[in-house]
Amino acid sequence: MNRYTLNLLLALAYTSSATGPTCPCECGTSQTTLKTKFETATTQCLSNTVLSNLGISPADRKGASVKFEIQTWPSQQISTLVGGILAKEAMGYQIEWTCGSSGFNALARIANKETDCLIEFWLDTYYPDAVNYINTQQAVVNAGFAGYTGRAGLYIPQYTESLYSALSLTSADFTNFVANSADFWRSHQIPEVIALYASQNDSAIISSLGLTLEYSFTPPWCKPWNSTGIGNNCADVKAEVSAYDRGQLHQVIINRRLNWTVSYWGTAGVQSYVSAKITRTEPIVFKYWEPTKFIASNSLHRLSLPAYTQLCYSNNTNSLEGAGSVDCDYPTISLRKIVSPSVVPSDSKDVYNNFGAFIRRFDIPQAQMDNVLTAIQNSSIDEYDAACNWLNDNTATWQNWIYNSYSPPKEVIWQISSRVKLTIIAFGAIGLIVALACMLFIAAYRADRMIKSSSIMLSLFTLIGFTLVIMTSFFIIDDAPTLAVCTFQVWLPFIGSMIAISSLGAKTYRIYKIFFNTVDNVSFTDCYLLRYIVVPTLVLILILTISTIVTPPEPTQTTITDGDTITIYRHCPDASVAEYVAEALMAISVIGLAKLAYDAREAPEQFNEAKQLGLALYTMILASVIGVPLFQWMKSESNFDEYCLVLGLYLTLTSIITILLLYGYRFLNVIIGDYNRHSGNSSKMAENNASSSNNSALTLPHPYIYHHDSAPLGYRFLNVIIGDYNRHSGNSSKMAENNASSSNNSALTRSVKRGSFSSKNHSRFKSKSKIDDGRSPGASTTFPMAEIKEIRERSPKESSLNSPEQDFARHLLTEKIGTLTSTINEKDEAISELQKKEKELKETILKLMEEKLKRTNPDAI
Repeated sequence: MNRYTLNLLLALAYTSSATGPTCPCECGTSQTTLKTKFETATTQCLSNTVLSNLGISPADRKGASVKFEIQTWPSQQISTLVGGILAKEAMGYQIEWTCGSSGFNALARIANKETDCLIEFWLDTYYPDAVNYINTQQAVVNAGFAGYTGRAGLYIPQYTESLYSALSLTSADFTNFVANSADFWRSHQIPEVIALYASQNDSAIISSLGLTLEYSFTPPWCKPWNSTGIGNNCADVKAEVSAYDRGQLHQVIINRRLNWTVSYWGTAGVQSYVSAKITRTEPIVFKYWEPTKFIASNSLHRLSLPAYTQLCYSNNTNSLEGAGSVDCDYPTISLRKIVSPSVVPSDSKDVYNNFGAFIRRFDIPQAQMDNVLTAIQNSSIDEYDAACNWLNDNTATWQNWIYNSYSPPKEVIWQISSRVKLTIIAFGAIGLIVALACMLFIAAYRADRMIKSSSIMLSLFTLIGFTLVIMTSFFIIDDAPTLAVCTFQVWLPFIGSMIAISSLGAKTYRIYKIFFNTVDNVSFTDCYLLRYIVVPTLVLILILTISTIVTPPEPTQTTITDGDTITIYRHCPDASVAEYVAEALMAISVIGLAKLAYDAREAPEQFNEAKQLGLALYTMILASVIGVPLFQWMKSESNFDEYCLVLGLYLTLTSIITILLLYGYRFLNVIIGDYNRHSGNSSKMAENNASSSNNSALTLPHPYIYHHDSAPLGYRFLNVIIGDYNRHSGNSSKMAENNASSSNNSALTRSVKRGSFSSKNHSRFKSKSKIDDGRSPGASTTFPMAEIKEIRERSPKESSLNSPEQDFARHLLTEKIGTLTSTINEKDEAISELQKKEKELKETILKLMEEKLKRTNPDAI
């Protein structure tokens, strides 16, 4: 495998192992131990006495939590534990933990809200990420310097000076100079020094420790490093991970032409390697960083390279091949605190405002951090105990970090307003009364032909479905819903609507098949049609059952903060995917029903409900188009009172109006027919209406022959008016006939007595009096009604005619009235005769249709 292929594989391995936005690291052993110790500690690190003496009282944060990321090296773990202990015990926050293996993608994790706070971020090392997330995206916040610095570098044991003193050089003075300069990079330009390192046989150490070489770098003038020391012409620098300070040491080797190779053994591996070499007092150069307890606990010297400058790092390519401008020592890095914007808000009333002030003030001095690391190395305590000890020993350092000005807002549990609750209950009760009244009416008039023709069983199913929908409103007003209540809120409206719509569809389908298709071999009984109700309802029940099992509608709550008040709204969850599927199924059913109603619109009036069904569907669709988006928007805006009111009215009013549209007209016809039968005069009244246009007693046609084309709404109001008028008019019909007859006879008698008719005048009248009453379609004559009115309205005083002329006018008027009456009577008789024949013909047609319906559907008759 060539070097470039190896570099590519290592880069891929680095990418895949780095913690990314969607990959928080699994916690290692040390991280898990520290996290568990923090979470399960039986006593506080900071006692109440210590806090009280400092005047610190934790605030009630109402469960607000902060997520700290803990990583793998001691200094970061100590500073993170210090922050977590203070945030919990001195400030009152709940603490959560996430783990990270390094700073790779740490800013992405904070930006994605996987963690809130990272203390000790090596900003210079991950400078491109820092520019992107802090400056460009502004997705994270740089909360300032952590108080201590970090720096990578090359290290040698202190005893290296004695090893150099044993070298055979050209003179004693030169030997002493080299020994005194052991920690200076130029000493490694002396061939004897390089030979000292190159000849080391480390194969036994590698074998005994079970170390694995992860990566290596060899400049062109060096031979690949051999662990046995045989054939080596360059010293080998042991390092931890190639991704740390990526490629910088390789650039120094190339640009300074140093006789070094580099081998990478992992963090734990290089510690074991160095410890073994120190135990053997053998020469070693290794790369590591500080602050760490490993550096602090060993007697080491830093091997100085040329001093760091910004110019030196101006073209740092991070190339593992050594290409780039770096030819100086590693920079000293100000370690940073990086946090999510959500935990450093500017609003002083925000629960995290105090944490923002705390994290900005957090500052552990370099000397104190070094002391803590040394204490860990020299004793048996772990990082948690070290952090706790530091807090108790250095209260003056952190006392001013704490700021507890937060005052929790008042919590209010929302309850639906009494007005909304009473409104929904009232409309729900009205809806149930309407549905129950319709059921009782159908039961009471079940023998009526109009009721039977509407299919009693299917009508009852329809009403039961709407009853279930209306009942849902009583579960909406529960402001502390349980799982059962939320389940009813989902199931009742869907099941009820499906039963109602499928029942209407089955009934309409039967009418369509009977009157517009040949169905001689099929009997469309109610039992046969049950399949069209049961099948879609079972499909819907299956969908809802799966949804309830997979994602139970557990009650949830929404918290709204308004000033100093927190309102907690307890409610059922938003619609699931299965509920949207159920809604789609309902929409398909409504579309199918609308198509059936349209196709069956020309069915006989006794069986045809197309117009009522069309109005009902229009009402349901319009209510859904307006209501559903409206109450969903109100819920999304947390307007829960308005949401409950609109949803309750949507369920109840839509159902009530739909029931009245479907059955109100039919029930009214039944009532009118029943009234006419019990009055005993309905047949006579119908004939009188047909024969006399000026009859003062009025009745409506029988509902079976009434045409839907003549405004059903007006017909209902007219029934009320006619009923009242007939009751008060008594025998007005008879009186009208007598008055007309008496008027005609007296006028004729007066004319004969006066003897005022002449043949000339009579002929002139007859030539003018061509009659057209507007009732005969074929009439072409005209009648001077205006002239008659004028003559009748004149008084003798106003007329300029003498007495004979007045007599003539009276006789002329009498003649005209008589002729008109005779003609009208004749035409009324003809019209009456035609109406009787029309009625007989319709009754014949109805009987034939009933015979056909009886053969195909015995239940409907």
